[in-house]
Parts: sequence; structure tokens; C-alpha cells
Amino acid sequence: MRDKVPSSLQRAQRSPQPLGVNRRSNFTSAAFLIALASLLPEMASSQESPVSLTLRVKVKNTEFTNVNQAGPSAEPSEFVPFHYWWRYEAKVREVIRGVYASRTIRFAHMQPGEYRSPLTRDWLVELGPCTAELRIALGVELCVSDHALATDATGRKRIVDSGK
Repeated sequence: MRDKVPSSLQRAQRSPQPLGVNRRSNFTSAAFLIALASLLPEMASSQESPVSLTLRVKVKNTEFTNVNQAGPSAEPSEFVPFHYWWRYEAKVREVIRGVYASRTIRFAHMQPGEYRSPLTRDWLVELGPCTAELRIALGVELCVSDHALATDATGRKRIVDSGK
């Protein structure tokens, strides 16, 4: 007579594990958590308060800040940085949402490298206040919470439609 393969319930009773733990997915889970942790500074800046401005801008000046995704107080030996904060000065072409009277604006955005100027000639940015730590480190009040470059038709539609 053949041995019957135990059901998943019987296997779980023989080798108890915390609910939801799968031995094969530990590496995948760790990779997911590392990726999620790299987004925390950007998420903190965008979740501190709701979006206050949505603008269409033309970038006049870009400046590398050397502040990476772990934030200004992180030790460089603790991780491999993939994204850095960049400071922008831009001409305001159109105010889509919010109130903004000046012709220029300064803000920061976390990204993997410098964007080429053709992409930022017509850039939609949603801006909200930076975290206190980032305001000090970057020297700007506003951080990008969402954006769509000139070539991103889907992103531009998403940003424009989100205000309706």
C-alpha cells in the first residue's frame, strides 16, 4: 500500500512555523524589505502632509546634493546608495493645483541620476513639504511627491486627473 502525502495542514502541525512564513520566500521577503526601506525617506516626505502644489515647470538649474535615499544622517558604510536627492530651480509655466505666485521655484527630488534637460523642459511635479531633516540638509522647503517627465504621457494624465 502506498503512503499518502500529508496535507498542508498536517505538515504545518508537524513543523510549526509562524503563520504566513514560507521558508522558500525568506530571500524574496528580505529583498522586498530592503527595497521598501530605501523608499522610506521619499515616503516620509510625501506623507508628512497632503500634496500642496502641482506645477508644470521648466528646469533652469540642477544641483547634486550627495544626500542619498537613507537620509542625511546615514553612515555610508551601512548600505549601497542607489538614489540621491537633487535640488532644482525651475521656471513655473503653469499652476495646475494649489496657489503659487512666484515665477520660479526651488525643490528637491530623489532620483537615480541626473535627468537630461529635454525631459525636464516640460515637467509636471507634485510638491509637498520636505521632512525637517531634509529641509535642513537640502536647503529647500518642498520635495517632489510625484512627477511626470515630458515623455511620460501616462504619468502626466495621472497627475492632472488626480486633482479632479
